[in-house]
Amino acid sequence: MGNSRRTATIYEWGQAPGEAAEAVLGCPERTGEAAKELQVRYFCLANSIPDAVVIHRGGKIAWVNAAGVSLLGADRPQDLIDESIHSFVRPRSRKGPKGRGHGATTVVDGECRAEKLFRADGEVRDVEVRETAVTFMDEPARQVVITDVTDRRRSEDALQECEARYSALVEQASDGMFIIQDGLCKYANAALAETTGYTIEDLQGMPFLTLVAPEQRQLAAQGYKKRITGQEKGPSTYEVQMRRKDGTRKRVEVHAAVAQYGSRPALVGLVRDTAGRKQAEEALWQSEETYRLIADNIDDVIMVTQPDHKVSYLNPACRKIFGYNPDELLGKKLSIPHPDDRDRVSRACSRAVKYGRRLNLEYRIQTKGGEAKWVSHSWVPIKKEGKLQFVVSVVRDISEHRWAEEALRESERRYRLVTENVSDVIVCTDLKMRPTYVSPSMTRFLGFSVEESMNRGAQEALTPDSLEAAARVLSKAASLNNEARERFTRIPLELEFYHKEGHTVWGEVTVSFLCNSAGQPSEMVMVIRDVTERKQALEALRESEQKYSALVEQAIDGVIILQDGLCKFVNQALVNMVGYTVEEVLDTPFMEKVAPESRDTIAQTYAARQAGEEVPSLYEARLLRKDGSPFEVEISAGRIQFEGKPADMAIIRDITERKQSQEKLTQLMTELSRSNAELEQFAYVASHDLQEPLRMVSSFLQLLARRYEGKLDEEADEFIRYAVDGARRMQGLINDLLTYSRVGTRGKPFEPTDCEEVLEQALANLHIAIEESGATVTHGPLPTVVADEGQLVQLLQNLVGNALKFRRDEPPRVHIGAEQAGDMWVFSVSDNGIGISPEYCDRIFILFQRLHSRDEYPGTGIGLAVCKKIVERHGGRIWVESEVGKGATFRFTLPSTKKEST
Repeated sequence: MGNSRRTATIYEWGQAPGEAAEAVLGCPERTGEAAKELQVRYFCLANSIPDAVVIHRGGKIAWVNAAGVSLLGADRPQDLIDESIHSFVRPRSRKGPKGRGHGATTVVDGECRAEKLFRADGEVRDVEVRETAVTFMDEPARQVVITDVTDRRRSEDALQECEARYSALVEQASDGMFIIQDGLCKYANAALAETTGYTIEDLQGMPFLTLVAPEQRQLAAQGYKKRITGQEKGPSTYEVQMRRKDGTRKRVEVHAAVAQYGSRPALVGLVRDTAGRKQAEEALWQSEETYRLIADNIDDVIMVTQPDHKVSYLNPACRKIFGYNPDELLGKKLSIPHPDDRDRVSRACSRAVKYGRRLNLEYRIQTKGGEAKWVSHSWVPIKKEGKLQFVVSVVRDISEHRWAEEALRESERRYRLVTENVSDVIVCTDLKMRPTYVSPSMTRFLGFSVEESMNRGAQEALTPDSLEAAARVLSKAASLNNEARERFTRIPLELEFYHKEGHTVWGEVTVSFLCNSAGQPSEMVMVIRDVTERKQALEALRESEQKYSALVEQAIDGVIILQDGLCKFVNQALVNMVGYTVEEVLDTPFMEKVAPESRDTIAQTYAARQAGEEVPSLYEARLLRKDGSPFEVEISAGRIQFEGKPADMAIIRDITERKQSQEKLTQLMTELSRSNAELEQFAYVASHDLQEPLRMVSSFLQLLARRYEGKLDEEADEFIRYAVDGARRMQGLINDLLTYSRVGTRGKPFEPTDCEEVLEQALANLHIAIEESGATVTHGPLPTVVADEGQLVQLLQNLVGNALKFRRDEPPRVHIGAEQAGDMWVFSVSDNGIGISPEYCDRIFILFQRLHSRDEYPGTGIGLAVCKKIVERHGGRIWVESEVGKGATFRFTLPSTKKEST
């Protein structure tokens, strides 16, 4: 386009060529046949190029080519018409400083911008966008050309990552690396500089022969020439005497190959210092001698096993531990584990060899003489270049240690089981009941520590009644002869003890006598179990039975207990419900009071509950009164014990009135849903189907106005203007009605939505109105909510657009904010406009309600009704706070937690 602005007039598909108006495209003189030809060429070209071409007005898509339908993820062009272009194409980063004034984004015609494209199926692509101004249907529009560059971006990123890895690998390598071209060093890394003693700057451009010992330079030069000229091919390895900067020499190993560097052959390779390797070889030989001496003189068995599990080395200690000579086991698989442990050891050894893992295992072996021993076996895998070479094992005899541990462990286990790991208290006393041992559980029981309990006698621990009862029983037992005492060895008592905190607790005490060698009792062992809760539970049970009886008799709902299908208990509410007396119901089959249609359900539920199956505890059925009339009930049942036998208890509630109310409510809700659905469908169909004939009427009226304006009388011109204006307003009204009907029928599923990005889209759609009015739009921090993103854009666009429309003489100022209140976000859109009288604050949200004439403020009166419907679909509400001449603040709420879309 150069520096001049060129505008094109473009027409929708299907428009008759004879109706096409003037086609500009930089050539205003082209009319008639030229315009038709230009129109056909444009659409043919737009549908043949691989890039997407989209035409939009005010952010709403008006036309899209075939490539655009595919790139945006739609099935056909009609699915994209009237959708917001900004819901698909967005700048790579839209967020600006929070709270700062927002102006419309300036778009330079023809400028290539990097954007993100959000397809209808959710995929995100990288695109380049070029935008120009055009005329579409005689109105200003924007043409957007979108090029998919996702694959190119990914390739560029992969290349950069590869280069970064290569650079890091070379610079961090421990070996010196070089590139030699024309006999000069063109590249050297830090490791090569350290090896030679030069700096990297010294090595750049240095003849490589300078680094070679004088006596080897001629040979090195010949080898270099043969490699570069191709006389020798493939990689090669040399050992060279290197001459360092300080004159010293160092033996190195050079690996080199020919490669292209700057489009010319060069020698590329690495330099490795071999002096350390020579020293390591010598040290290895010495360490092997040391190892042999150590291995031959230690008490542990050292064993080397190959990957096939066969033993390749054993030190002399195997005679002492295994009972075998090393030669008897070499070349064989280990077969000394005890038969009871052999499978476990075999599996562990196989895992150690297979996976090359370190392993420590304790198990028993069977020596050559049949003796069982405990050993500790450690496996250490030896690998080379990731491949297992062999396994080194160390076996130590731990038999004595293991037997001692087992005995100690058993002793400790018994002690803990008897004392510390039981909830019961263990007390040992002499015959005068003076403590000689108290277990730690005494602290939990009475609150006294072990030391405190050792200093307390029976008189301090027991209440007077319990002390007397204990003394009476123990005195009787102590006076019996040996034979009779054996029958009273364990004496159970229930005694009341004093707690440290002042209250009393109950304990179940079992007393046993320990006798001396002469058979005389010398010590008593008492095991005390805390039964306080049980005693309290029994008391509470007696109280609850009294309360239960009163509650059941006074209950409004009926209560019945069934045993073997017979009524064993009924309360007064139930007999009143069915019209019988208590005597007429007791010991009669309950199924006689059940309506025939509910008997199978109740019988199956009753049988399943008796069989222990899980059944619903709450269900509905129909019962019969004494006069035979049925009524609806809700039954809640469960299994109980009654008079020592299993039984079923049911609570029965009369729900006849509730069922009748529910049926009426269900009918009303069904009718209301059907009516709402029909109304929404009617509004959508009516507004959608009126689009085409109205478009035709509008087109012909505009054509009539252009061709005959000024050629008829003034009255005819006025009539034509009225008709054109009416068709335009009718088209706007139908479009708004279609938008209103789509809120409920074309809504998208809710998903996490950044409200700041939503506001950015809404303001981008309004950027022309913002510029023309000189408005200042600011906002505070906005949250992320779970919502329909497209509808939130429409909501904010309508509210901000109203603030721009209903303004005073001064430039509009609009501020958008949000605050959290409980589980809702409260959004506000405030302006300095003309304001609204309080008595009209509810009326403005009603469909087609207007407070001003069309001459004062254009519009259809649907915008705020759409806002209300969007907010209510999201589970919120909307209202306005305003006074005439003092601006207005529209507020709406959105849930802060996820809700299903409706």
